[in-house]
Amino acid sequence: MFRKHENCTYKKSVLIAENIKSIVAKKTESVINQVNAQRRLDIEKNRKRLIPIIQTIRFCRRQQISVRGHREGGRIGQEEPEKNDGNFRSLLRYRANSGDNDLKDQLMNSGGRSMYTSSFILNELINTFGHLIQSQIVRNVRKSIFYSVLADETTDISQIEQFSLCVRYVEDQSYKIREDFLTFVHVNDVTGAGLANTVLETLSILGLDLKKMRGQGYDGASTMRGRFRGVQASIKEKLPLALYTHCSSHSLNLCLSDASNIPSIRNCMGVIKEVCRFFHTSAKRTEINDI
Repeated sequence: MFRKHENCTYKKSVLIAENIKSIVAKKTESVINQVNAQRRLDIEKNRKRLIPIIQTIRFCRRQQISVRGHREGGRIGQEEPEKNDGNFRSLLRYRANSGDNDLKDQLMNSGGRSMYTSSFILNELINTFGHLIQSQIVRNVRKSIFYSVLADETTDISQIEQFSLCVRYVEDQSYKIREDFLTFVHVNDVTGAGLANTVLETLSILGLDLKKMRGQGYDGASTMRGRFRGVQASIKEKLPLALYTHCSSHSLNLCLSDASNIPSIRNCMGVIKEVCRFFHTSAKRTEINDI
């Protein structure tokens, strides 16, 4: 009898009506809202867990110290491992042992996928930092009236041709001249026209107005400074106001190299070198510099 009453349509309709009435009166939350509320709590919890991870990575990168170590897998324990597991994991361990109980609980009790200390997540966060910094630099360049491009092509340790791009501009409001690194670009075509297209395409992808370019700065290689087929010539053909200037640092290096061919200058540099060596090879003679 009672089972029949529980399963009847009338009984179910009354329960549904009472539930709707309670929701409208805000006495109870709907299932969707309850699920969303739990989801919001999970999001806040995960964000809170990421805070010490992000702060530690930012500290390492800002102080220009390495992050990775010889052993990076597994859970981060309270005791120092026999093999160096890197500055990142060591700093997290130090924070956990110094009173950060939330971080300690996260490292000790969380599942493997919710510790956020794997090398994959580490690289993702570092790349995110890079994108945020790059976006801020691009916004600053957009605010300036004009800008110049500094670029150089080199081969890295893995034998990959890369093009490094920097921008020189006047910072808005402070009116300070800034030179900021933008990005590394992998290049296949290392001819003047190919490198010029790489510069222009990269700047366009980043969202910079090419018409505002007023200067180019490269080294003295024929591929870069060539009057007819160099990078500066190809860019100037499309942007006539982008004047080329030979990099001052490269010019100074060339001046010193050429000056060493003059005997008197070469002998002078040799004497200075020997005088410096005379003092620095002896602890007693080095003390004279402190007097």
